[in-house]
Amino acid sequence: MISEEKISKANDVIFNGDSTPVVNNIKILNWMADNITKTIRNNQKPLSATLIDEFTSLFGSPNKIKKFEFLTRVWILKYNDLIFNVYSAKTKGTSIEIIGYSYDDIRSGKRQKDIILFLEKLSALVNKI
Repeated sequence: MISEEKISKANDVIFNGDSTPVVNNIKILNWMADNITKTIRNNQKPLSATLIDEFTSLFGSPNKIKKFEFLTRVWILKYNDLIFNVYSAKTKGTSIEIIGYSYDDIRSGKRQKDIILFLEKLSALVNKI
């Protein structure tokens, strides 16, 4: 069941590029793979797709636009007490990273349940549009 907590844009948070990909955890990676399969089967968008239009519709303009290898939009999102950098670039897809937790933290399962709840909620929002 999806939590009633809301995802919001963190306008009060300064961009911090020191974030950890949530897929650094095997259970979260499996959730993402299942999300891709289920959403595509249902003609919906997986969280790994390019979601610039959807995130702009849901959360407004990106908090930051970074020029990495590609022009990447970054939304800083809050869920409960967690903060995420959500990167999306045309033709490259979306990457979701968590701020304040190390690779070892994520790999060991710290906040795993909360991260999966965030992903479930975000996927539901994206596919409501």
